[in-house]
Amino acid sequence: MKNVEEWNINKNQLSEYHEPVWTKDYLFKPNNNIGILAYNIDEYRMGTYSSHFAVSSNKQNPITEFNPLKTRILFSDDKTFYFLEESDCIAFRKEIFNLNGNEKWFPFVILNIKSRKFSFIEFDNSSIYFGIKEIKKNKVKITIEHLADIKNLNILSLVGEEINLEDLKWFELKEFDRIIDFYHSL
Repeated sequence: MKNVEEWNINKNQLSEYHEPVWTKDYLFKPNNNIGILAYNIDEYRMGTYSSHFAVSSNKQNPITEFNPLKTRILFSDDKTFYFLEESDCIAFRKEIFNLNGNEKWFPFVILNIKSRKFSFIEFDNSSIYFGIKEIKKNKVKITIEHLADIKNLNILSLVGEEINLEDLKWFELKEFDRIIDFYHSL
């Protein structure tokens, strides 16, 4: 558990919450206004973890702003979420299979809690070696997180790519649990 008590989030109100057995809940807090609880963290494939999550505001009296009913995301300790504060966005990875189930991608999902929208930065399964850094409002770039692995895979061409968040196709946050359908519609 990482600083979970600091926010006193009512876990009884979270989608599919259960008390951790072997992993602990994990709280991400970019500032005192937003806290993201990763919970039900499970290893679903050797060395690959996923979790449910809930975005809360108001540290003193937490209010759940967003908590998907069933969608799980890729959990990677401190590299799970990227906070794009000037753009009012949160980025993370979601594993998505093609319709035949024989190919997968790990696009970055971008949430804008204020506008109640989400979008994607398309990526293959190599996104686990990269991160996202905000350059300025609505502009991000791809960064390196695992340099040795990237060099071995010869995929350095993506590093430094700038993305304008305003150019992305955005979807309504209330439809988030249909995230796979929306990704396949791009």
